[in-house]
Parts: sequence; structure tokens; C-alpha cells
Amino acid sequence: MSALLDDLRAETRARLDNARPPTASAVRSLPHAVVALSEPMQKELKALKVFLFTHMYQHPRVIASMTRAKAVITDLFEAFCADPKLLPQDWSRQSGEAGIGGVVRDYIAGMTDTYALAEYTRVYRTNIEL
Repeated sequence: MSALLDDLRAETRARLDNARPPTASAVRSLPHAVVALSEPMQKELKALKVFLFTHMYQHPRVIASMTRAKAVITDLFEAFCADPKLLPQDWSRQSGEAGIGGVVRDYIAGMTDTYALAEYTRVYRTNIEL
């Protein structure tokens, strides 16, 4: 992370020294960004992103886990919408005011992974692992 920040500072300083804008307005009217990474660092960052996308974000284990997580969220949403009594009391009371879909969405959005799995176990009486 230090290398990125050091590069950003050095490249920005070089661009400011080269452009020598006298005012903030002059900075805004420059035809290029003033704050930026150098070309070599941009290339390194792009290569890192490609590597991460290929080997991490699209790894079969990550994809499988994401697929299971989506299924848990979808199942919980459908269960809570079908039977608002499954929601905690303070949440189920809100369903008449705001509409059940919005309440369920907000309830699920506030869940951690662990809590979502616990709710899934409670509602469906079965364990699931991500």
C-alpha cells in the first residue's frame, strides 16, 4: 500500500510542478487529471486486478460460496414475505406501514453472514454452510 501512496504523491507532485497552475480554477481547467498514479504503477495495478479477478473473485470455491449465499438470501426473503410472523416482532409490526417487501429487504440488509445463517436455520430448521 505504501508503494501506491508513494507513487501517487510523486506523480501528483510531478504533474503539479509541470503544469504550475496558479489557481484552483486553473487546476480544474487542465486537460488531464492532476492526482494520478504513474503509467508504470497503473499497469501494475491493472495486472493485479486481472490476477485477483481470475484467481480470487472467479475461483470456483468463491463462486460456489456466493451461489449458496444468494440462495440463502433469496429463501429468507421469500419466507419472510410469505409469512411476516417469522420476522422479529418489531420488524413484523412495520410490514403494514411500509409494505412487506421493503421491510424484509431492510431486515435482511442489516444481517451479518452469521446471523443470516442462524435465521435460515431457524426458519427452515436445517443448517447450511457458505
